[in-house]
Amino acid sequence: MPLISVIIPTYNRPQRITECLSALAALNFSPEQFEVIVVDDGGCLEVHSAINNLNSAVDLTVVRQDHAGAAQARNTGAASAQGQYLVFLDDDCLPEREWLAALATRLERGEMEAVAGQTVNGCPQNLYDCASHLLSYHQYDSYKTAGAPVEFLATNNLAMQAELFHTVGGFDPNFILAYEDRDFCDRWLRFGYRLTYIPEAVVRHCRSMTLRSFCRQHWTYGRMASHYYNLADKQTSSRMHRHLPRLYLDVARSALREHGIWNALPVIALVAVSQAIAAAGFVTERVFWTPER
Repeated sequence: MPLISVIIPTYNRPQRITECLSALAALNFSPEQFEVIVVDDGGCLEVHSAINNLNSAVDLTVVRQDHAGAAQARNTGAASAQGQYLVFLDDDCLPEREWLAALATRLERGEMEAVAGQTVNGCPQNLYDCASHLLSYHQYDSYKTAGAPVEFLATNNLAMQAELFHTVGGFDPNFILAYEDRDFCDRWLRFGYRLTYIPEAVVRHCRSMTLRSFCRQHWTYGRMASHYYNLADKQTSSRMHRHLPRLYLDVARSALREHGIWNALPVIALVAVSQAIAAAGFVTERVFWTPER
């Protein structure tokens, strides 16, 4: 059986998944030691024809499901996986050559932990990508401090023992559009397992966002945050609220550090816009959402 199963959900992005698989084929890691499972989330664009030429380069399986979102797609991939370890990757991420070797080295220690690598902004000239990247990964910098608690890891560069994944219950498919990673990390920690950050496992994340996709993304984040707070326990919700001021301060510091004073100003402005949009999505979902839906 393959040592590692790399699971990638995709939806109507044949070019993205082709580029991602090409990067996987170039890994500095024995092809016999990992399999790749692409889960087509009910898209209308043909996936097989886009990746047929890569079948010989990687041990590739394509599984199709009815459109149900990335959380369910990851669960579908995990159900088909043969590996002792599961590694989750997004189709718009390009792993660097040593990425899987770094994850495998940590996983083979056999500890009860989920590990995540470093996600680098692959489109640094795109201000929308810069703002979204800062919001998604600002807290990763704090994980580099020895002894710093790790409370959240994103699903686009995440690995764990398959047995522990199934014990926790996988991803909650009710989070169709976002926040399935935060919910999963909360449950993972409640089981007494650890989250660990290893910055040497690097992927490049390039969303190539436009104003429209940027606004849509953060509107969606706001909506899914409403569901998350409905389901989260009071202690988790209280902790998230207390961390908001620090979140914005950390984002501003990261923007200044990465982009300089003048270049950081438009990025910080976009962060503010994104939070206004997310707040609108949050309130709208609170007003119109019913438990029966």
